[in-house]
Formats: sequence, structure tokens, C-alpha cells
Amino acid sequence: MKVAIYARTSTELQSTASQIELCREYAMEQGWTITGIYDDPGISEDTKERDGLKLFATECMKYDILMITGADRLFQDPALTEKFLNDLGNPFIQIVIVKQLTK
Repeated sequence: MKVAIYARTSTELQSTASQIELCREYAMEQGWTITGIYDDPGISEDTKERDGLKLFATECMKYDILMITGADRLFQDPALTEKFLNDLGNPFIQIVIVKQLTK
């Protein structure tokens, strides 16, 4: 499986590194190959022009899976997420949401 990771934070004070690391660990456990990492640090989900997400959309045919740490990393509104996924042009891509388990 070829996997892309997408990470986003709302403020510039936050880092996407922990989201990316969490997805990497899960992909490794599954035996998947990460072939792309896209991120938009410090960008609100309300922002329509996100460079990382836009680049992923242009390259999405390379991937079987898009990994994120929460549905809100794409959009808060499920209708916007559905529209984004429908507009990708890759009807076979799977979305995997990886959440860190709290003890």
C-alpha cells in the first residue's frame, strides 16, 4: 500500500511533527510504505488555499491511502470533506484516521 500523510495545525505555535510521527508509526505497524507527506502548519481549516492539501490533491492518484490524525485535519464540516474527496478523481483512495490512545 502506498500511503500519503496529511497533517495540519491551526496556529503557527503548533507543529505537525507529532501528527506525522503518529501516522508513521501506524503505517509501519501495518507494513505500509509512506511515499508522501503533506502538511499545512499554522493554517486554519477555514482557509481554502492550503498548499499542502492542494499538492496532495494534484498527486492523489499515486496513493492507496491518505492518513490523518482526525477528520478535522481536512475540514470541520463533513460535507466539505465529502466534496473534497469526490473532487479528487481517485475513487479508490482510502482515508485512515489514526488517533493516539490515551491511557
